[in-house]
Order: sequence, then C-alpha cells, then structure tokens
Amino acid sequence: MSQAHPNGPSVIERLAAYASAESFAKLPEDTVRAARRAILDTIGVMLAGAREDTAVRARTLIAHRRGHEEATVAGTALRASMEDAALVNGVAAHALDYDDVQASLSGHPSVPVLPAALALAERRQASGAALLTAFVVGVEIESKLGRAVNPAHYEAGWHATSTLGTFGAAAAAGTLLDLGSEAMARALAIAGSMSSGIKANFGTDCKPWHGGHAARCGLEAAQLAAAGFTA
Repeated sequence: MSQAHPNGPSVIERLAAYASAESFAKLPEDTVRAARRAILDTIGVMLAGAREDTAVRARTLIAHRRGHEEATVAGTALRASMEDAALVNGVAAHALDYDDVQASLSGHPSVPVLPAALALAERRQASGAALLTAFVVGVEIESKLGRAVNPAHYEAGWHATSTLGTFGAAAAAGTLLDLGSEAMARALAIAGSMSSGIKANFGTDCKPWHGGHAARCGLEAAQLAAAGFTA
C-alpha cells in the first residue's frame, strides 16, 4: 500500500478517502432510514441466532478469556473483549442465515460490519449517530468492492460475506476510531491480509463463523492501523 502510484491514487486510497471524509451530516435521509432498519434487523437475527448451537459453540471459545469485559455478548449476560464480542455476535447474526442480502456483494452486508461497529462503539461510548455513520461506511466499502469483483469472485468459490466483509468491518471500525485517510488506507490494506472464507464450508459451522471472523479481523485491522502498523 505504501508504494507510489504514478497514475494516481490506488483503489484502497480512493476508498479510504471516502471513508475518512464521511459524516452523519452528509448522509441522505433515506440512507439513514435504511441503515436504521438494517441495524435493527441485524440485532434481531443476532439475538435469535445466539441460541443456535453454532453460536453456543463459538462462545465456548471465549469462555476462558474473561477479564477485558468491554462489550456485550448478545443474548447473554456475558461481556467480553471487543474482538471476542465482535466474533461471537457475528457468528450469532449469521447462524440462522436470515440476515440481509445485497446483490452486488453476493453476500450479507450487515453481519460482518455491525458486530465490529457495535463492540467498538460500546467500548468508546460512541453516539448513535457515530455508530450509524460507521455502519454506512462499512457497508458502502464492501459493496463497492463487491461491484468491482463480482460475480467472478463469488463464482470462484469465495464467501464474499467474509472476504469482502473484512474490509467493510475495518472501514466501520476505522470510522469510529476517526482514522484519517492514510491510516484508513492502512487499515484496509491490513484487512486484505486477514480476508478469508470459502464456499466449500457452506453447510457447516464455518459459514456463520465467517461472519464473526470478518467482524473480528476488521476490528483488529483498524486498531492496528491506529497504532501505526504499516501495510
């Protein structure tokens, strides 16, 4: 990402410029309404999915990692680190496969983005407007990437909810961390090294796991960028 581009800004730099400049005041009213509906819908499926065996199994992973009780684990009395909360809430939100779908992404846009944003917003005591703005930015970033690479990306066997959702989660977290364009570009580049998820695992616990994995990795990518990590 640090290499010069003689023909102008790179794709990541252009995405980062948008993400770092977005604000609640700039969002159209219909976008705000749509984002509110998507957030409420995703919280609903997250709470419902928290009872599924997949989500219960995911929570066993974090049960012994208590101590940093920064964020809520949906549908339970548990609290966990931001990263662990993003992970298990993402798994829960995708466990029933009832979460929202977007055609250009060829996947589920909210499930990687919202758990990352919720966990970080809770930790930072961010406003509802800040959370919604971060959510919109994250969904927009992953959607732009989806339009660029799909349908070939999905047809090649990649689970776009996870592979592209990692970038969306990083952008959402970076927005809540107030990353400038250069740091946001690094967050997206770091997310590129974390991105994963294959359709061959559909029908197993790994499919909903992909949602949580993308949320956690995106959150970590933004935090690494905020700490000065290079990419």
